[in-house]
Amino acid sequence: MVTVIVGVAYIAVFILIAIAELFFVARPAAGSDARLLTNFGLAMLNIGLLGMIPVGIVATAAYGEAHRIGLLNQILPPTAATLGVALICRTLIQYGVHRLFHAAPMLWRLHRVHHADRLMDVSTALRNHPGEQLVVLALTCPAAARARAAGMGGGTGRARHLSVAVFSHAICACRRAGRAC
Repeated sequence: MVTVIVGVAYIAVFILIAIAELFFVARPAAGSDARLLTNFGLAMLNIGLLGMIPVGIVATAAYGEAHRIGLLNQILPPTAATLGVALICRTLIQYGVHRLFHAAPMLWRLHRVHHADRLMDVSTALRNHPGEQLVVLALTCPAAARARAAGMGGGTGRARHLSVAVFSHAICACRRAGRAC
């Protein structure tokens, strides 16, 4: 049930930002619908892979919790503190993984699919190489086991990450258009 609610919330945020872009972002006169087809096509392809990521992260975190692996499983802080620490850890890990995709030539070949979009808008956040999703899975699962299940995986963590990605790309699009959004 939580996954459905999170999915609906993500779609709602995506639609709201897409509508806002119609009013606040200057579009070039010769825009192409082909790039949108590519962006949404890659998104649909990755949905299957993204479906594996929460299961992989949650399963790994659950294993860590069952075997009392990880700092938060040792000190047992209140749930709110656990969630806060896990969200901070997840954000830092994702930032580090993103920097790694820019720094390592082999990973850049996967990540440059995202940067190849000629016009940055909300759909650019969806444009990722399927191989990139698998590398992210491989890099984030060990961190989930070390931190603890809460906040690291599942629909909530994924939706937070995707919402931030969509919002940050919308802000960049506004800045490129020379508008303060």
